[in-house]
Order: sequence, then C-alpha cells, then structure tokens
Amino acid sequence: MNEAWAAIIAAIAGGVFGIAGILAGIYVGRRQTTDQADVEHQQWIRGQRQQTYAQFLAAWDTAINQTGPILTHLSDHLRPGGSRGMQGWALNVATVVRDLLGATGPAVKAVESVQLLGPADAAARARAMGDGLNDVVKELVTFARDERTPDEVDDKEMELVERLQQLYELRGLFFEEARMVMAKPPSPGV
Repeated sequence: MNEAWAAIIAAIAGGVFGIAGILAGIYVGRRQTTDQADVEHQQWIRGQRQQTYAQFLAAWDTAINQTGPILTHLSDHLRPGGSRGMQGWALNVATVVRDLLGATGPAVKAVESVQLLGPADAAARARAMGDGLNDVVKELVTFARDERTPDEVDDKEMELVERLQQLYELRGLFFEEARMVMAKPPSPGV
C-alpha cells in the first residue's frame, strides 16, 4: 500500500506543480505582453514629445525673432499725440498689438501641445515661457494706451530688452528639461 500512496502523492504533486507551472506561464506571458506594450507606448510618446518639443522651440524662436525688433524699436511705432502737442507721442497700438499677436500666437499655441504630452516638469517650463511672453505683450499694450514722451519709450525699450533676455533664459531651462526627458530610455513598468 505504501507504493500505491507514493504513486498517488506523486501524481497529485505532479498535477499541482503542473497547474502551478501553467499559471506561472500565463502570468509571465501576460506580464511580458504588458511590459512590451508599455515600452512601445513609451517609445511612441517619446517620439511625439521629440517632435512637439522641436516644433515648440521652432515656434518660440520665430516668435522671439519677430517680437524682438518690435519691442526694441518701439520708437518706430510712435506718432505725434494730440493732447500734449509735439511733446506727447503715442504708440500706434493697433499696429503693435497686431504685429505682436501675429508673432507670438503660434508659440503660445505650441505651449498647449507640450502640456498635453508632458511630463509635468517640461510642461511647467513651457507654461512659464508662454506666460512670460504673454506678460510682455500685455505690459506693452498697457504701456501703449497712454501718450508717452520719447524718453519714456526709450526707457521702456531698455526694460523690454531685459525681459527678452529673461525669455531667452526660460528657453534654456526648457531645453535642458526637454533634453533630460529625451535622454531617459523607455523601460517596462515595475
């Protein structure tokens, strides 16, 4: 009877280990498929980010290249003001605003694409760039509403040159963040 029990126990153990092996195989197979899908998705996101970051930086550079001359040559947009005679000058607000919005619109729109693809740190850097550009435009529109002396316009030009430098610094910070994001290789989930 000992031999019969030994055969029964061996058969039960074989069945249990066989079922455990099948379940482990199913789990490992599913995990491998999930990991592969996760890596492929990360690769796709990485490609989308690379394309979006490059488009954002190109739109940003175009905006700054078009905005810079407007901001640093405000005196080109001056016309004599009415209330203070030849002493007062006013900026041609409609022209300045049209030119600024035309220059900055695509870059501000591109911020949204970066925010959609993330990650959060890169999106925050892009948002800071967009907010900084919007702030400069709003500040100039507010400044342009009143008559100004040529000296006030010259002072504003100098201030805006400093603001442009800050915007270039924000671009550098975004570029470094984007570079770190792109340097991280896709890896399966834990």
